[in-house]
Amino acid sequence: MMAVRVFVGLGSNLDSPVSHITAAIDELRQHQAINQLRASSLYRSKPLAEMQQPDYINAVVEFSTELTAKSLLSELQRLEDSHG
Repeated sequence: MMAVRVFVGLGSNLDSPVSHITAAIDELRQHQAINQLRASSLYRSKPLAEMQQPDYINAVVEFSTELTAKSLLSELQRLEDSHG
């Protein structure tokens, strides 16, 4: 299978969202099926006006992988679940 370039948006507004995002980026960097990962800066954004929640921390990562879309989704969901 040929490697494809992937862009994934990350976001959190749970306890210590910066820690959640940086941990996710670190784990993606260490994943054996993910190569040449680059990460954007972290950005703070407000939740929707009608929602009373803490601000979000967001980022985008770009990487190449030979994983299928379904396998990549499973890996991303596993990562998300591991962080609650």
